[in-house]
Amino acid sequence: MNSKLESIFANLMQELAPSEEQDRFLQTPILAAKAWRELCAVQTVRPEELLYQQRLPADSFQGRVGLPNLAFLSICEHALLPYFGEVEIQFEPQQWLAGAGAFEQIVRACSQKLSLQESLNQRIFEVIRDVLEPRFLQVRIEARHTCMQGRILTTCCVTSMKAQPTKQ
Repeated sequence: MNSKLESIFANLMQELAPSEEQDRFLQTPILAAKAWRELCAVQTVRPEELLYQQRLPADSFQGRVGLPNLAFLSICEHALLPYFGEVEIQFEPQQWLAGAGAFEQIVRACSQKLSLQESLNQRIFEVIRDVLEPRFLQVRIEARHTCMQGRILTTCCVTSMKAQPTKQ
């Protein structure tokens, strides 16, 4: 084993896989460790910085911007199992806009760590609120959770309010 994470998965496989089938799972610890490193990637750039670098003046833009169906995958900090779904963002610009790709990057950056759906929703909301300072902002996450004893549970979480930017 090359890493502590691979050793953890090797121990897990010894506990879960029948002893007569252990040879089938020799590569599993290596592959699982690689997958978990990618799922919980440590971000070198903060989500706020990503959005700040891509914001554009709103100029005379009028109306609301809607960004539906931004896919995400995250890992539940309680069960260490994945939950996944879509984020919908709606906002009314005041001074700043950003392209759709910037919002996809924000969702990805915020979801690549252990989290709860509610805290993920709040984190995305705060990043957009603090960087773009919109008149109105709503972030809605609909997710399917793979915990709950193997059943898939679908939940929805919404953070919506007239955004009051925090000044730092």
